[in-house]
Amino acid sequence: MPRPHARSSPACAPNPAGGALHLPDATAGNCRLFAQLLRQGTQAGGVQFAFGTRVARLASPPMGVQVHGESGTRSFDAVVLCAGAASAALLRPLGLRLPLAAVYGYSVSAPLREELHAPVASVVDSQEQITITRLGQRVRITGGAELGGQDAAHHVPTLQQLYRTMNEWFPGGALLSSGLQVWRGARPTLPDGAPVVGASGVPGLWLNTGHGAGGWALASGCARAVADLIGQRNPDINLDGLGIQRF
Repeated sequence: MPRPHARSSPACAPNPAGGALHLPDATAGNCRLFAQLLRQGTQAGGVQFAFGTRVARLASPPMGVQVHGESGTRSFDAVVLCAGAASAALLRPLGLRLPLAAVYGYSVSAPLREELHAPVASVVDSQEQITITRLGQRVRITGGAELGGQDAAHHVPTLQQLYRTMNEWFPGGALLSSGLQVWRGARPTLPDGAPVVGASGVPGLWLNTGHGAGGWALASGCARAVADLIGQRNPDINLDGLGIQRF
C-alpha cells in the first residue's frame, strides 16, 4: 500500500492507514520552554507572580473581586479565573455552575534512538488519538483519556498503548527503555468541548478556562481576547457561544 505520508515523514513505517493529511504549515513547540520564556519576559515588564500560593475562595464585594488565600485577602479591580480543574469549585460559592471534568492524559518524552528512524514532522494517529512529535533530540508521544483523581497511579495499559503506537509508526526511532519523562496531567474539559472565555456575570470576574486538550494551542488567543474585553476593546475573534451562560 502506498504511503501518502512518506514525503513529510520518510522514516514512517508502512501503515494500514489508507490515506493521510499533510499540513505543511503545521509546527510543534515546547510548551514548557514557552511558559518559562513568557514568565521571564513579563517579569522584565513589571509583572509579579505569586507561585505556590493557594487560593481558598473568591468573593464579590460591591466593588471589584476579593481573592482569599493562605497569604491573606487581596482586592482587585479585575480577576481572570484560569484555574484549570479547580475553576468550578471556585465559582460555585458565587452561584455560577460550570460542568467541568478533569480528563487526564499522558505525555511521554523519549530520547532519540536512531536519527534515520525518527519522525521529522508531527504525526497524529486519529484512530488511537495519539500524537507523535519530534522535539529536537527527543520524541514526545501524547494521548490517553481517563477520569480519576490527581494522585491516581499511572495507568500502565495506556502507557503501553503509547509505546506500541510509537513503534508501529517509527520502529526504532525512540529509546523507550530508559531516559523517559512520563507526565500525567488534567485536561479540564466541558461537555461541548469548547472553553469558557469572557465575562462571568460577576462584576470584575473574567473567565478563561476549560480548554481541554487544546490548552496551549488556544492559550495566547484566548488571553488576548480576554485582555481586550477587560480593556473595553473589541476582540479580533468572535467569542459568541463561548460564554458561561450556555450552561
